[in-house]
Amino acid sequence: MSSLFQIPSQPSPARLRRVPSAGGEGAEGLEPNATESAKRSPVFWRAALLSLVAVAVASLVAAIFIQHRIAGLPLVRVVPTVRGHIAQSIPAVTAGRVTPARELTLRSERTGRISRVLVEPGDSVVAGDALVVLEADELEQAVRSAESGYRMARASAAEAGLRAEAARMEAKRTRALVSSGSLARVEDENKGYEAEVLAQAATAARAGAAGRRAELEGAERAKDRGIIKAPISGLVTSIAVLAGESIAPGAPLVSIADVSKLHVASQVDESDASSIELAMPVELRFEGDDGPALRSTITRLDPRVSDTAQGSRVLGFEVGLPEIRKWRLGVSADVDVITDEREAALLVPANALITSGKERQVYVFVDGRAVPRRVETGLADFAHIEIVSGLRAGENVIENPVSAGLAGPGKVRLEPAGH
Repeated sequence: MSSLFQIPSQPSPARLRRVPSAGGEGAEGLEPNATESAKRSPVFWRAALLSLVAVAVASLVAAIFIQHRIAGLPLVRVVPTVRGHIAQSIPAVTAGRVTPARELTLRSERTGRISRVLVEPGDSVVAGDALVVLEADELEQAVRSAESGYRMARASAAEAGLRAEAARMEAKRTRALVSSGSLARVEDENKGYEAEVLAQAATAARAGAAGRRAELEGAERAKDRGIIKAPISGLVTSIAVLAGESIAPGAPLVSIADVSKLHVASQVDESDASSIELAMPVELRFEGDDGPALRSTITRLDPRVSDTAQGSRVLGFEVGLPEIRKWRLGVSADVDVITDEREAALLVPANALITSGKERQVYVFVDGRAVPRRVETGLADFAHIEIVSGLRAGENVIENPVSAGLAGPGKVRLEPAGH
């Protein structure tokens, strides 16, 4: 304070007036003005200094009081209402996976030994391409085994056919006796049922024999060529054998995926099963892809709800993948089934809405004050809510009003930009 207000060591030049001299007429002296004398007094300067200090302290107290009142106001962040697109969706309960239209695992039909493996995982093959070469002696053994199996299946089919024909004739004879009144109607029903069962068994036996014949023909073809060929075109996804390895019947050899038409397979919870239908729009967000969501549609729904290993119940579905790029099998994707959507909807952040029972409310920022406003809502997604009535485009709403401590109308202060 001493640097701002200093008491002069010498009085300022004073205005003097002439006074009669005590020594007689004509003698004069100089007498200082009374006000100027007072200003030269130390008391005057102390009083002035105290006044200035008092004014400064009062200003500081007032500023502190104002700042304290401002600091006590809720700190809020505001966002303008905007118009835009909103889609209400059902999220899948499991990550979707890029899956082929079909995937086959070729398995050994006989014992044998691998001579050569001609493909590797990741190779593209066309139906008829050679995959695995077997040793010739094993192929001959396979033909003999297939011939034996076919003979047995054919004999079984012939025997089943004879039994079925005999049962059919017996049922016909019984029906005639029932019609004449010689037998009870229940006998007709029993014989008819027996004939039907044996006819079905004969059909199955003939189908089994046909399958065995196909195996024999395949074995003969394999023997002639000494190779296992791809039954479909696609991508080799795995190889389960090595050259020189012995194989047993049923052992996996090569897996091939038909990648001509891929899809994303996913599931929704049982509670949402009734809300989704074929051809519904879907948004896909693939792992590692920061671009916009890919739009597609549901191409297949499972016929029924199924149980998972975790004990939940889900409905599986498939989403078609457009041929806009090369998809990698097994890549995961977040899947959202769009149940409703709207363009040019009036939107506010989801965290701006306060819900109390059936009442919906937001806080609008108007002239430094938070003003509660009842609203009617429409569609909602994970980030925004559609406002049907109660707000106009461009009005500023307050985010997270409950966290900001708002409990009614009142003054607020804005959070600084960039915070």
